[in-house]
Amino acid sequence: MKLTVTLILALLSLPCMANTDHIPQIEEIFALEQKGNLKKALLLIEKLQSNSTPVAKSTIDLIKAPILRKQGQYEAAIELLLPLQHIAELSKEEHYQIQKELGINYRRQVKTTQAQQHYMAALKLAYELKDKNKQAQSHSNLGTLYDTLNDLDQSMFQQLKAQKLLIGSKDNELIATNFYNLANLSHRLDDSCPVRILLQKST
Repeated sequence: MKLTVTLILALLSLPCMANTDHIPQIEEIFALEQKGNLKKALLLIEKLQSNSTPVAKSTIDLIKAPILRKQGQYEAAIELLLPLQHIAELSKEEHYQIQKELGINYRRQVKTTQAQQHYMAALKLAYELKDKNKQAQSHSNLGTLYDTLNDLDQSMFQQLKAQKLLIGSKDNELIATNFYNLANLSHRLDDSCPVRILLQKST
């Protein structure tokens, strides 16, 4: 989960978040996560939890769950995320993150029915948010899920939808991942057409 100003502000707007003093700590946690220093990030989360200025449990859980997932602690991440689905005060941005993370964790456990349910919920929220990057990410996630199910045609369909949504995007990491997925699928489908021709066919 990438750190954005919008996400920081959304997290800090949750109930029981007293002020913005925690922004530097949260930024540091996200920076450590991006660098792969997950143990240190979790230690900082523990400090945040014991801080004299209260921080909402939902805020902590939203920050902690992706780190647990990156450590392979999928069940622990799911346990944190499931109750957050029912907190009405959370924004659509936060609910999107919750559904996306639940989908990823269930897919990693090869619990494909649950993964699809949460990926579809994330996709719906992405369209409600009118965020093309989130829409593309959601289609790409579904593509990866269908790949897990060995439904390569449906996987390609979802990845192509993601590619079209990424036209003009500045999210280079997401673009690169999507192109890699398309190239990989094209090769495995034994398609002699280059990816660029497949993309033309999808329009």
